[in-house]
Parts: sequence; structure tokens; C-alpha cells
Amino acid sequence: MRDTRRWRTRSATPEDVLALLRAKLAHDAALDASVEEDPPLDFETPLSHWEAALDAGFRDFWLGWKPLAAWLQSWLYVEVPPHALDAALRAHRAPTMGHLCEFLAPRLRLPVLEPLRVAGTSCLTAGAFITLRTALLGAGLPVARARPSTPLSFQSWQQLATFQDVVGLLSPRALPRVEIPSTPFRKASLGLFVLALVSTAAGYRLGSMPLFVGGMSALLGVIIAAWLRPAPAPGTARFPGVTTLGDVARLLAASASTR
Repeated sequence: MRDTRRWRTRSATPEDVLALLRAKLAHDAALDASVEEDPPLDFETPLSHWEAALDAGFRDFWLGWKPLAAWLQSWLYVEVPPHALDAALRAHRAPTMGHLCEFLAPRLRLPVLEPLRVAGTSCLTAGAFITLRTALLGAGLPVARARPSTPLSFQSWQQLATFQDVVGLLSPRALPRVEIPSTPFRKASLGLFVLALVSTAAGYRLGSMPLFVGGMSALLGVIIAAWLRPAPAPGTARFPGVTTLGDVARLLAASASTR
């Protein structure tokens, strides 16, 4: 991660890299319907399956796997030589997640969450909070004056995605899956869509033109309304049981203590 001088780091293992990639996929899937979280990744998973799950284009006909190097560098803040990555993956007829993890592990160093002494007492949660705030600042999020009691609040979907990436790099399993409440409009539109679909099918089978045309009109109306309706606000996103930065720090500390 960026600015590793601010904390002690350790060498990553292939298992660490796989955990990071799993967490990234899960976080992205929660925000992007085009990303598929299943099936779970393992060392034997072909890279092409992971690429398809992310709905990404990491392999180019002319450049090989070099575009993947740029994506990894921007996400992991690690130097990934494009030519070296391309050569390492091309060496295998069907490169897998294991091959990618083995390539990345020696190049990646992960932060170590350490206790902070507060009033003469060693506190891992306090240390996790300082590390979290430093990492969020380094990623460009506005948390310079944040305290443990500061509520989680996101002004854009990009802020939320960045937050998930930062926490995921500190501890891939710490953060619960984000939840975006379903709006009443979404529930109502789903019911209307099903009803319109049934009416259209019934009108077609029964030869009833009014029923068929009515169903088709309702289908078109639901589609247009769904297209025109405002997108959900990022402020509606919630992490179950997590409302403040202090809550996130406690999850990080608990994750670190169980390693």
C-alpha cells in the first residue's frame, strides 16, 4: 500500500493475495450488478474466469496481460512490471489465480496493525484506527479531522468504492458486505413488471388484442420509468452493524488479533 513508511509491513503470501482478490471481487459485486461474485476464487481458478466475473478486459490481443499490470498497480499501490507480468502468465497455457498470486506475493507488502499506547495502556483498536485514518487519507478521502465517533458517510459511489478497497487491503475479511436498501419504487416496479408480463402472455395465448396491447404498454411504461428514475444515493449504503469509523477499527483489530 501507499506510504508504507507510516506503518510496519510484512511480506505477502500467495494466500494473502488470493484473499485480497476475493475481497475485491465481493466488494465490487455489491456495487456493480455486472460483477459476478460466484463461484468462489481459488488457486485453480482460471484467470479468464476471474476476468469474466469482474466484467473486465485484462488481456489484450496485442498487449497480452500488460493491461492487468496497470489495474493491479492502481489498486494495490505496488510496482508491477508489465513485461514481467505478461511473460510470467504467458509461460502457462492456461494461467490460473495461483500463478497470478505467486507472481504478486514477493512484490507486495501488507500493513501490520499494531497497538497504540493510550494513557499507558496498549490498545490495538486505537492503533487500527490511526492506521485506518492514515490509509484513507492516503487514498484521498476527507477524513483528516475524523474521530472514532465519526459516522460513515459517502458523498459519491467512488468514495464508497475507495473506502471498501482501503479497508479490504488492511484486512480482507473485516468489512461486512455493503447493503443498499431497496426503494419502494423498485419493489413496486418489479410487481408491475411481472403483472404486465403475465398480461402480455395471456393476451397473446387467448388472442385478446386489448389485453396484449395493455400488457405491452405497461411493460414499456415500467421500462421507461426505471430508466428515468433517479439512481440510489450513495448515502443510503450501510454496512450491517457498522456505523462509525471506530466500528471499522474494532473490526480491523478483531481480525488482526485472530491471525
